[in-house]
This record gives sequence, C-alpha cells and structure tokens, in this order.
Amino acid sequence: MIVDINDLYTGGADLYKSFSADRDFDRQVNILIDLGGFNVRTDINFLELFAGPAEHSKAFLRTGRGKAFAIDASSQMADLARSDCIKNFEYEISNLPEFPKCFDGVKFDIIFAARYSVGYLDIGKLHLLMEVCLRSLSDGGILVFELHSPDIVFNAMRDLDIQTRDFVTFDGLPGCVKWPYGPIEMEWSGWVANFKVNISRHIGNDFITSNYISREHLHTHDLASFLATLFENVEIISTSALDVQFSDAIVFACKYKI
Repeated sequence: MIVDINDLYTGGADLYKSFSADRDFDRQVNILIDLGGFNVRTDINFLELFAGPAEHSKAFLRTGRGKAFAIDASSQMADLARSDCIKNFEYEISNLPEFPKCFDGVKFDIIFAARYSVGYLDIGKLHLLMEVCLRSLSDGGILVFELHSPDIVFNAMRDLDIQTRDFVTFDGLPGCVKWPYGPIEMEWSGWVANFKVNISRHIGNDFITSNYISREHLHTHDLASFLATLFENVEIISTSALDVQFSDAIVFACKYKI
C-alpha cells in the first residue's frame, strides 16, 4: 500500500528524524549567517519554515547568535523538536503559507526553507508565502529557499547522494530509505513530480517496509526570482556557489532592504 508522505510527517516524526539528519546543519547555518552579513550580531531572529525536527534551528541556537523560531503543520514534529528543551526557541504549528498570529509584529533576519520543502506549495501559495515572508523580514533580512535542481530530477535523481540513505532508528536498529524509489512520474501541465518513497527498517525481529508518495512542485530559481521581484525593496542575491553546500539543491536567496 502506498500512502501520502504527510502520513510520515504527522505520524512518523522520529522515523523521519532518523534518516534526515544527513547534513552538516551547523555549517549550513553559518553559511546563512555569512550570506546575510550578520557575522558580528548576537540578536538575530532565525525562522525555519517546514521545520520538521528543526535541526537548522537547533544549529542556529548553538551559534549563540539570537533566537530561533520554527513553523510546521505536524504537531508530532513540534513535540519532537521541543523535547530537546531548547532555550530561546519557539515552535508553532501552522499550515504555511500563513504564519501563526503569535508571529504578528515579529521581524526576522533570516527566514529559511530547507531541502525542497516549498515544493509542497503550488505557485499561487509560493507567491503568498513570499509575500508573508517579505513583510516579516527586518531591514536587511534575507529569505532563502532550497529548490529542486531540474537536471537532477530529470536524471531520476541518480546523481543525488541522498537518494539512498542507510540510517539507525531510535531503537538502534538499521534501516534504509530510498527517495525516490523507482521512476518519477511527472505531471507536465503543472510541473509536478511524484516521488515514490520506500523506507525499510527493523522493528524488533520484524523487517518492515513502508511506501509513500511525495507530490512536489518543481519551482525553479527563475520562477522564485520573478515572484520576489514583484515586491518592492527586494534584491536577488547570487547563490550559485552555494548549491553544492546544500545537498546539490538550487539555492534561492533575496534580501529585503528598505
């Protein structure tokens, strides 16, 4: 049986965390701080969108440079992140592109959406997310998205190091995730990719396999840049040198400057 990937996010947060901690979150966060020119500041407000276990937020807090905020629709992900008892950390449950009301009036210096997560929004909702983010940025704040690389997708992601990942569950047992698993099914009219996801792991003496489908919009850098320039006081930041630092994603970034 194949189920929607949201079943994993909402009901398998600990499993997701087991195989998604495959990046150098500290290095990536320091790159974001450098990108914004915030190297000497210790009062940064960092917001992570589609945060899941909020690993980038935790990495930011390890820098000691300010306060971290996170948004995700999954209460299980929020509970998992909060269980680390982190200070200066606020995690809110909300369905993006809308921000929770408690963030009204808060200005963020860095807003970041990691690995392909904005692909769960169609173009209209991506435009709305940009609007919400840009009006929530401080003067000089930056908005950064990790987007799909079309070249990698159209090669069935065979050149992507993270396509097959071995991991260890919270119980210390081995597992393997393949994302995507098998051919990618395209919806060309909407520029949407349907990725099959296969997760195998041991639970006690049993070997369990779960199959999911992840439907993701392939937003390009050109599209994100076009949407951003529809708003005033926005400057697109050159990021081509950063792609390899973010798991071969295409990094989009812009700065809000009054």
